[in-house]
Amino acid sequence: MSGAPSLWNTLSPSPDPAPYGSLPSYFGALLFTGGGGIPADRWSYLSDSAAYDQFFAEGRTLGYGVAVNGAEGRPPLRVRYVEARSPAGVAGLRRGERIVSVNGRCAPPPST
Repeated sequence: MSGAPSLWNTLSPSPDPAPYGSLPSYFGALLFTGGGGIPADRWSYLSDSAAYDQFFAEGRTLGYGVAVNGAEGRPPLRVRYVEARSPAGVAGLRRGERIVSVNGRCAPPPST
């Protein structure tokens, strides 16, 4: 994905991985714990490869197959991730695209 924009929230911690003895402990340190009126991350999680493949391999999920940044209160809204066989992927959404409306409702304008 060279050239793809980085869509990580600028408020997320960025600890040195060296002192962490396991992937789960390092992952826990990476989670945003809240602040500045923005709630803590309650959606991120780890999954082993077998569970991930079982849930996502066929594009069958509980959503539309797209993740969006901007929920952190920092427009513009952009596509963060698209599952290839999901409704979003089939419709042609691509990582980094700007979302201008959802169901006919305009997205907030970019911050200046």
